[in-house]
Amino acid sequence: MPRPRELQISLSDTPYYHCISRCVRRAFLCGEDKQTHQSYEHRRQWVEDKLLFLPQIFAIEVCAYAVMSNHTHLVLHVNEQQALNLNTTEVLTRWHKVFKGTLLTQKYQSLAENERDTLSQSELLTIEQTTVIYRKRLMDIKVTGRCIREDKAGHIDNNLPSILTRLNIEPESWLIMTKQFTTVFHGAVGNEHVLQNFSENLQLKRRPNLSSCRKLLA
Repeated sequence: MPRPRELQISLSDTPYYHCISRCVRRAFLCGEDKQTHQSYEHRRQWVEDKLLFLPQIFAIEVCAYAVMSNHTHLVLHVNEQQALNLNTTEVLTRWHKVFKGTLLTQKYQSLAENERDTLSQSELLTIEQTTVIYRKRLMDIKVTGRCIREDKAGHIDNNLPSILTRLNIEPESWLIMTKQFTTVFHGAVGNEHVLQNFSENLQLKRRPNLSSCRKLLA
């Protein structure tokens, strides 16, 4: 049985996560249903537009993504420091772009900065407590649900060794992981030391995927 996402995430071990979201009961996300010949391809742009919009709100960046006919793949980076650096106004402004918030946070945002001292101490305290909750949610993969992508061009030095050499991964192992990742692995992936820390932080009785990681990431 799949484990809830909150039990698979440990930011103290890694800020990077590979998330997969699938349609069920033969439902199509995009592409064409070969049996009914109905096209859902117009949805692909909707999904990509959303992926480009959400990083402006959440402290989660999309490193890579793939929108398939009935599922999506997302490689996410949780930018915890970015969320911690946001002040109250910044947190609430971001949150209100996608959620209604509370009547009190709406009131706070509607006031000019020099008018916010008219709020009572209890109101300000409640707003600060709510901001703490929203700040945590801005870096919560479960809350964002759909994916996020930072549309930023990258640069790779031509003189660098191949990525597999730098990662110390054999080409044969890489092919297995790219073609059979969800079959071979279920949960955290990394070397033995990383899996040990992950298991201890989440109080797991055993290290997930240990034998597969030893074989493919040695």
